[in-house]
Amino acid sequence: MNKLFSILLLVLLFSNISEAQDIFKTTGFPAINKNFNLMVHVPVDSVSREPIVSASFIDSILDETAKYFEPIGLTLDNCELNIIDNYTFGTFVDSLRIPEIHVLYRKPRRINLFIIEDIPFLHCGTSTFNGIQTINDANIIIERDCQDGYVLQLAHHLGHLFGLYDTYHNGDELVDGSNCETAGDELCDTPADPFLQAIMRPIINEQIAYELAIFRIMRVECEYTARFDDANDDPYKPDIRNIMSAYPCKCKFTDNQLRKMVENYNQSLFKQF
Repeated sequence: MNKLFSILLLVLLFSNISEAQDIFKTTGFPAINKNFNLMVHVPVDSVSREPIVSASFIDSILDETAKYFEPIGLTLDNCELNIIDNYTFGTFVDSLRIPEIHVLYRKPRRINLFIIEDIPFLHCGTSTFNGIQTINDANIIIERDCQDGYVLQLAHHLGHLFGLYDTYHNGDELVDGSNCETAGDELCDTPADPFLQAIMRPIINEQIAYELAIFRIMRVECEYTARFDDANDDPYKPDIRNIMSAYPCKCKFTDNQLRKMVENYNQSLFKQF
């Protein structure tokens, strides 16, 4: 009888552990429950030849960024800091610099974070979409000169790395949500976003194009003041607070975005260190 009781107790214990691994805390969210040890790459300044950011500052960036991922139990550590002695990697003069810095310095099976000064032709860094499902391409580059700052840039690009589209990814999403599963970012709890309508074409410089589009949409800081209509002539009402949007008012992920990141990580055949 005591032996049977012990077996039942062990079954219940392991059942509870399994449940805790799937659900984070008491939020009801599916969970990753993992600390990612990042490989952080930082070039030196062209004048002082010192790293453009310090190790302690990097730690503060990672700590602040992780707060946006608390509902799914994702945390970040600076496991290894690589100082790039070549100061020419501080500012990218052309797009060839992006694959070059990856090939030269990235480590496989790691999230590789590159912190540089500026990419003049891009808007606020770049990252590999769904790179979390690859061995060599879990790569993020963020910029010192981005108006979003380091933390929100990193949160945004971690979203891409875990398989989230920009909220305006496919510009034909309808305001009524009737095609939300196949248009826009393909998630139904993020409102349709007209950002692509606001971009003047042709796009010669992404940074300038984005700044002009934001100005057309937000004449008042953190307030959607434009009037763009969808194919049904319904006015857009985007969520300018969403971290995966282009707007400088980012502060949150939606429930479906958090769940999608967990799903993409769990589907990966490769688990980053």
